[in-house]
Amino acid sequence: MNNKLLLEFEGPKYEKVKAWIRKQIIDGDLPVGSLLPSQEELLGMLNVGGGAVRRALDDLKKEGLIIRKKKVGSFVAHNPKPLIFENRKVNIGIIWPRSVIPDFMQGNYYASMTRQILNALDLDLNVTDWTPRMESQSTQCSWQNNSGNIQVICMGDPIHSHVSHPRLEDIKCSNFDVIISICIENEVWLKELIETGTPVILVDFAKEIFRNKSDQIFFDPTPGYADAVHYFAGLGFSRIHFVGDKALSPAPTGNMGREEWHEYSSINHTINPDSSLRLSAIHHAMHECNLPHLDKYIHHEFHREDSLIKLGDQLASLPKDHRPEAIVSHSNYHCNVIADVFAKAGLNLKSAGAIYELSEEDDTYIYANLNTMAQTTAELVISRLNRPKRIPFRLGVPMIFMNNKEQASG
Repeated sequence: MNNKLLLEFEGPKYEKVKAWIRKQIIDGDLPVGSLLPSQEELLGMLNVGGGAVRRALDDLKKEGLIIRKKKVGSFVAHNPKPLIFENRKVNIGIIWPRSVIPDFMQGNYYASMTRQILNALDLDLNVTDWTPRMESQSTQCSWQNNSGNIQVICMGDPIHSHVSHPRLEDIKCSNFDVIISICIENEVWLKELIETGTPVILVDFAKEIFRNKSDQIFFDPTPGYADAVHYFAGLGFSRIHFVGDKALSPAPTGNMGREEWHEYSSINHTINPDSSLRLSAIHHAMHECNLPHLDKYIHHEFHREDSLIKLGDQLASLPKDHRPEAIVSHSNYHCNVIADVFAKAGLNLKSAGAIYELSEEDDTYIYANLNTMAQTTAELVISRLNRPKRIPFRLGVPMIFMNNKEQASG
């Protein structure tokens, strides 16, 4: 018998029992499909009467959280809704490293990730609200659910700014319960954001300096990129090149115009942090295959066709015994542009790069599953709202090497 299990919950005894069981399910102590303790066991565990236990179980059944089977017991239902949002006001912030405007809500990574996270949370949201904002303010849109207790605000750069994050003062005024930061990489600004005290989940960005300060979820390149190298090595290739991604540096101030920012970024560009992780995975795989991975096999270029064509021309013009036999790149776009240059020169080039959708057109590629990333992010949101003081989690979603030729022949 334990008199302390229900102390953290308020209300009548049946509400306390219901809240305790719900917490066990949300925390994963009672996984989907698992059998709950029997009524008699709950009576002894929680030191309450039979009426409180029966009413709690009846309510949880009506909510769809559990299934009750006669003469067997109660089970955790499959795909229960995140009941952390039931009867509670929740304000969720999603922040981007670019402006949030109608033109950008379709067809880009940030919009796709935002939609999939919202779908995973299953919040039953209404249509998007585009309340006008002052030019100096962070751009944003918002949604509310039909019950009116949940609000989600998506916030980004002010309309003419290129600092690659919203204004911190706008975030503070929004009083978020949790913030989902998608691909914002400014470490100084992120440190200031985390220091506001609002729980932050860093999506598709992982840094050791935030390990004990914030939840982090990222695409783990090791499985996919290692398998790509092993595959090309198995074909007898030894000259396997890597093409990483150059990233535009954020503007140092919000007053920098677009042309001035482009000039600044062309001089002060950085290497995409994801490219660094992918290169590390390739280094390790090349070592496992006893293959050389020389500095001259490593290239970084902007995600622009003209820049990649120029790099492709340089690689295609190398002597045959120095020319790459295969490239593994930051993205499939890098691969396709360079492979086209080789094809026009009558040269063969095998390639594999990251892509966010399954492809039937590419022979080989590395799949980064956005849906898995979004589902995992949603689970982190629920966990963080339910247990604000828990330790930060650092989760990697594995990337997968895909080989359509082998699948077709198999």
